[in-house]
Amino acid sequence: MKNLALVVAIAFTIILQTTSCKKDKNDVPTIPQNIYQTSLTNPSLEELQAFFEAGYDTINGNVELTNIVGLLNLKALSNVKKIRGYLVIKDNEDLISFEGLGNLMSIGNSLAIVNDNSLVNIDGINNLLTIGGQLILLDNDSIINIDGLSNLHSIDEDLVIVNNTPLVNIDGLSSLQSIGGGIELTVNISLVNIDGLSDLETIGTYLKIKGNHSISDLCGIRNALANGVSGEIIIKDNLYNPTVADIIAGNCSQ
Repeated sequence: MKNLALVVAIAFTIILQTTSCKKDKNDVPTIPQNIYQTSLTNPSLEELQAFFEAGYDTINGNVELTNIVGLLNLKALSNVKKIRGYLVIKDNEDLISFEGLGNLMSIGNSLAIVNDNSLVNIDGINNLLTIGGQLILLDNDSIINIDGLSNLHSIDEDLVIVNNTPLVNIDGLSSLQSIGGGIELTVNISLVNIDGLSDLETIGTYLKIKGNHSISDLCGIRNALANGVSGEIIIKDNLYNPTVADIIAGNCSQ
């Protein structure tokens, strides 16, 4: 009888230990986010360095970097994975690189890159997946491509690419599948095609392709047009201006 009691006690102890081990194995603590609770608005270079050293990986507000003298790159943001507001990078004459945005995966509102005239590309933002507002590229005098957006899957509002003089293609948008708003591609005088939109399935509202004097190939928009666009469609004053019916039928390039 004593032997039986001993066996039962040992078995019970083993069960308790096994259960405890399983609980420990599955109960992995969540790594806390290091959250910047407000907006980062036009900081000095010293303030940017302090922000970097604090190791913030999430910004609850907006980021606005406008006319910051001496700003060469975006390394100060290299820990950031999520911006819950908008990201505006504007009027930075010294900015030559997007290096530092490699960990950024989502922007809750818009991304605007405006009048950054030394910027040739945006290669440092390659892991961005979603934009909750608009994507705006406006008045950038040196930008040649936007290949840095190669993993971008969705834009909740509008895609606006206007007056980027040397931009020759938008191949960087090749992963883009949905746009909740409309598309405006106007006055990009070096743009020759829109093949970067070939995987785009839905356009929520309007389509405007106007004043792009080198575009001779609009086949990249064929799939999205075939699926239907609910709003106004304007295709005019480009090198080639096929009708919507022509594009859907495959008569979309010269």
